[in-house]
Amino acid sequence: LSDPALVDAIKEQTGNEVTIFSGDTRINTTVLTESGQRGVGTQLGAEISATVLGGETYIGKSTILAQKMTTTYEPLTNSSGEIVGILFAGQPTAESDRLFRNVVILLIGLSFAIGLMALFVMNKVTQKLIATPILAIKDKMLSVKMGRLDVPMREFARANNETTELADAVEDTVNTLEEYIKDISDMLSCMADGDFSQSSSVDYLGEFSVIKSAMTEIETKIRGIILGLKTTSERINVDAVSISSGACLLAQGTTEQSATIEELMASTATV
Repeated sequence: LSDPALVDAIKEQTGNEVTIFSGDTRINTTVLTESGQRGVGTQLGAEISATVLGGETYIGKSTILAQKMTTTYEPLTNSSGEIVGILFAGQPTAESDRLFRNVVILLIGLSFAIGLMALFVMNKVTQKLIATPILAIKDKMLSVKMGRLDVPMREFARANNETTELADAVEDTVNTLEEYIKDISDMLSCMADGDFSQSSSVDYLGEFSVIKSAMTEIETKIRGIILGLKTTSERINVDAVSISSGACLLAQGTTEQSATIEELMASTATV
């Protein structure tokens, strides 16, 4: 069992490092020390040796002569079935650890790349679905603030989301304001032309109904004042005609009285 050719042959066939223990002492192995010598004459750790020499198999990771390995320790028995040693098979983890590190680094790199791509896509989506519509709505409201209700909202890709609903609500509000302003302008223009027969046909909603009530009240009061002035003017005209007729009658009577007086004076002078 101490012949190196034995463990070398097993290693060549299985690809694993092989060690044969007599009791807990290495008597043959393919594992080399840092100096390049076979690591024989050394002892197995007490915990593992107690487990395996007690008849149980040990599988796990261990450090064998400064090398990290995935290991299996099996009890080694003689022809009588007595446990006289341990058979070890192990695979160095250096290569697997390197591969694992490479896989981790690759996964981190992929995660980072995916994260950047997700951020880029999210930025584009946010720009398209949120930022651009919000800026269009802001520009529209600034135009309304400056009294430019006729400036159209900047075009953007409309989707079935809240920003589109907000844009639609803003446009509906502006359209309603335009309707109110046009109606008020038409009413005032008619009043300025002396036409008080026109009435508003627009349905003013909510607090805006006060405007319609005020416009109707103004129109009614001015119409009443004009009608009153017209009636007064007609009465003055009638009174003026009456005064003129009276003045004519008075003048005629005065003339007749003057003629009578002259006749009377002439008669008196003759006598």
